[in-house]
Amino acid sequence: MYLLFILFSCSFHQAFVRILQFMVDISTPASVLDSTSQALQAHMDENSTEYKSGSLSVSFSTNDDPLKVQLAVSFEYSHNGEQQESPHAAVSTMYICSLASFESTALYQ
Repeated sequence: MYLLFILFSCSFHQAFVRILQFMVDISTPASVLDSTSQALQAHMDENSTEYKSGSLSVSFSTNDDPLKVQLAVSFEYSHNGEQQESPHAAVSTMYICSLASFESTALYQ
């Protein structure tokens, strides 16, 4: 009986991680990572009940197109995703914050 409780408890509190992916030009400066990270971290700090502290990662990675790189944003919810009425609203807000940060950087200049 004790083992069942541990398994249920672990599965109930399992991390719910999201990864957002954006294709950007290869000439995108690395400063975009910092500005995007700062904007998203500010949003996560304002909504600390929604997101796990310290879980944000913003990075570049390669892909099949030699003239593009992938900008990946990953973060973890403070819940397992099933406890919220609409986890889609939270992920949409992260997309919106990412796009807003792009507008204020070299991506749109």
